[in-house]
Amino acid sequence: MPRTVCDTTRTAKPNQESTLALAGRIASECILMRSRRLNRVISKIYEDALRDLSLSSAQFNQLVAISVGQPLGMRAKDLGRALDIEKSTLSRNLARMQDAGWIRQIPHGKHILLELTHAGEALLKNAYPRWEAAQAAAEAALGAELTAALLRLET
Repeated sequence: MPRTVCDTTRTAKPNQESTLALAGRIASECILMRSRRLNRVISKIYEDALRDLSLSSAQFNQLVAISVGQPLGMRAKDLGRALDIEKSTLSRNLARMQDAGWIRQIPHGKHILLELTHAGEALLKNAYPRWEAAQAAAEAALGAELTAALLRLET
């Protein structure tokens, strides 16, 4: 008996139809899918604003967090925990920022603390107006209600 390549007369099985219905509902209602898309849209606004400084939004966030931790400095472990960054990603970013001269490591007892260099402080100051513009664009994209909800989240 010859094999047919494609039988287009078949109808979908009941189980396939229910899977399609479930997938359709997920696609139209899923907060996770929407939040991941929102993250990409908002991240692009900040990445575009900081690009001229050769600074990524992740590095910007880390510089801000280190600066907030000064004058005492901040341990890399605490920075990773505060920003919820994987150890390998954090190590790679810190190495790049140290190579760029934006941060330095300071021995402090049995710990190593991170702090901004003068170049890192200058970069943060130069980034500030770009951050303000990106912040305004992100707020416009989100609208007042969603912006206020996001700002209420704990950091």
